[in-house]
Amino acid sequence: MAANPLFSSVGTATPPSNQASKTLTGIVPQYQVSLHVEGDESLDSSGKKIFPIVANLPERFNMEFSSNWEPSFARTSAGDLGSALLGGRVNAETINAGLSASGFGNKIRSQTFQVWQDSSPMNFNVEMVFRAVTNSERDIREKHLALLKLAAPSELIGGVLRPPGPNIRNKAIDRSNSRSITLYIGKYLRLEDVVIKSVSSDVVCLFDNNGIPQAMTISIGVESFYACFTAQDIEKMFVVTK
Repeated sequence: MAANPLFSSVGTATPPSNQASKTLTGIVPQYQVSLHVEGDESLDSSGKKIFPIVANLPERFNMEFSSNWEPSFARTSAGDLGSALLGGRVNAETINAGLSASGFGNKIRSQTFQVWQDSSPMNFNVEMVFRAVTNSERDIREKHLALLKLAAPSELIGGVLRPPGPNIRNKAIDRSNSRSITLYIGKYLRLEDVVIKSVSSDVVCLFDNNGIPQAMTISIGVESFYACFTAQDIEKMFVVTK
């Protein structure tokens, strides 16, 4: 019986394609996604710093940004506006009743103009594609754990929880005491002081002899630290220097 090609490489660390290998070694930086973390000195099993973590970009990534507008006078009736314009000489209920009796509603179009309230954070959902090149422990497992920890608090003495990511107090006083995360997507954009909102793992069930996956895609939900992202922030985001 012929060997099943799907499982023929179980127990080995299968090299990626030439393109993926070039990407992981930095020869093609425009096809990389990387997370740089200040304030995290975690070491891998070889004694090297885990961060920055660099991975292949998938074929596409998603970014989302929105602005919030609301009609500030939508709950105000035409009678209220009319009464205000007339200095209160006519009761608002009287005006509304008159409009209703005439077959009109108690709203006018000028009440519905919208007023800007705020903007959303800059929001990314980026997949990081990993393959075991020489060592599944370092190439997959240790990176997987390090990325999961970016969304998790740390437990201090007495059970006090230290939040992950940037801290506004430490940003203003002592950045060395705060974990600061910067997202790079190729040479296209850089977003500093991001908040990791989610880490989702898509694991390929092809394991080495130690039971470690040999391929994995990790989806990172990233938002800007400030909930209201500005035009200046957008311009800064597209100036990439490494």
